[in-house]
Amino acid sequence: MCNYLSKPGATYYFRRLVPVDLQAQLGRREWSYSLKTKDRPEAKRRAQAEAVRTNGLIDDARASLALSVAPPAPSLTPRQRQRRDWQGQHELEAMEFLDALTAGKEREYEAREVMRQTVIRELGGSTASLSEKQRAIRDIVRDADEAARIANQNLAAVQYELRQRREVEAPVVPPPPEAQPDRTVGTMLETVIERWSIERKVTAKTRDAAKASVRWLYEAIGRVAVEQITRRDMLDFKDKLLGKGTTIANTKMKLSRISGLLGYALDNDMIPVNYAKGITLPDPKAAARKRAVYDTEALATLFAGPVHALGERPPQGRGEASYWLPLLALYTGARLEELGQLRPGDVRKATYSDGNDEVQTAWVINIVEDEADGLHLKNSGSARIIPVHPTLVELGFIDLVNTATAAKQKRIFSDLTPDKYGSYTAKWSMWYTVYRKNLGLIDKRLVFHSFRHTFKDNARHSGMIEGVQRQIMGHSGEGVADDYGSGHGLYRLVEGMTLYRVPGFVLPPKPLR
Repeated sequence: MCNYLSKPGATYYFRRLVPVDLQAQLGRREWSYSLKTKDRPEAKRRAQAEAVRTNGLIDDARASLALSVAPPAPSLTPRQRQRRDWQGQHELEAMEFLDALTAGKEREYEAREVMRQTVIRELGGSTASLSEKQRAIRDIVRDADEAARIANQNLAAVQYELRQRREVEAPVVPPPPEAQPDRTVGTMLETVIERWSIERKVTAKTRDAAKASVRWLYEAIGRVAVEQITRRDMLDFKDKLLGKGTTIANTKMKLSRISGLLGYALDNDMIPVNYAKGITLPDPKAAARKRAVYDTEALATLFAGPVHALGERPPQGRGEASYWLPLLALYTGARLEELGQLRPGDVRKATYSDGNDEVQTAWVINIVEDEADGLHLKNSGSARIIPVHPTLVELGFIDLVNTATAAKQKRIFSDLTPDKYGSYTAKWSMWYTVYRKNLGLIDKRLVFHSFRHTFKDNARHSGMIEGVQRQIMGHSGEGVADDYGSGHGLYRLVEGMTLYRVPGFVLPPKPLR
């Protein structure tokens, strides 16, 4: 019995083709949706109910189609409607009964398999070795096989004669053109974006970037509901982007964003498969775009500039931010926005026990997310504690924090103001790019984010424990074991940060202002 079940993954789906002559009427080529269960018996029960429901839709569509070419049928009397409803209910009950009966008979049939094989072997011997009863049974089986063969021959002859008559008598009628289904029937990606952005708490900038990628997708393949997106659609999207001259890196980014949305739809049982996943593009220039690190020469050039060597504070550098943000990045490995949005209260003195169980204190930076106060992080693993390096203390970072606290500043770098997406450092980053280029650091790969790569290299060189490095930088663990416990204690973090040094680099003294 056909129960229209499909199981592309762990969850069962109901899938049923719409009759060709009704596809235009119903606006689709098939029904395909999750039954929201992983249990087969329950899935079969739900599929049978959906079969009855879709039978009703098919009957209604045929009746509606007939009204356009035939006089309206007389309305049903209350008794007729009652009989129709009774038949529908009992059809469902009969389907369930027959399904259970069929399963029972199949089990009985399988249980007799050993006996059937034994009988076949016994009947295959010579006639002399068989009893009268066995010879009679073999005669019955052979007679049945011969009758079946003759019946099949007769059926084939009748079918051939009918085909010949139809070819001679029936007029040749061209098949009706296949109705094009409406591919907008279902959930549109705009709806997926809204659900995804609320559930995942993405920033407005990330949400707008996703919307832009969806606009590109619709321009390439038309407006298509998420349930009807195919692998061919995603390949066409890739090909059309590249055909318009979009770079490989930009194309991969757009595909990645669409894949993220389809991945969310897959996780929420909207679709059975993420057709954007696994589409790869060879990028011969990827190595050339890999972020560079600030080597000793580059650091010497940067910190010999007018901001750090002469005490200048360019207006676009936003006051003390121009001096401290590069230094903080070099000695913490933190992201630019994590540093730019710091509040005075995020820098505090913490107490911990050292290796001899003696109480010690250390200045630390709390990297936290606080939506109400406009603080955002890249992901949940980005929240962490970073010990303040002794060099930063020596240069006066704690003094800067105390001054901001006394002045009741909301942010340590109060001259930084958020843009429309709430980013405090987006405009500052543009100033920094111009500033380093003016100093002769023109390598496009040498961006502010390169400080994180520089910190990682220097941490390895200094002998800092790998797990401590990842925890300070806000990187996730590499294995299942890394997810256990709450991470390294403050003692290990302070110990690791004390080891950290920038080999071959001597920071010029802070100028008097």
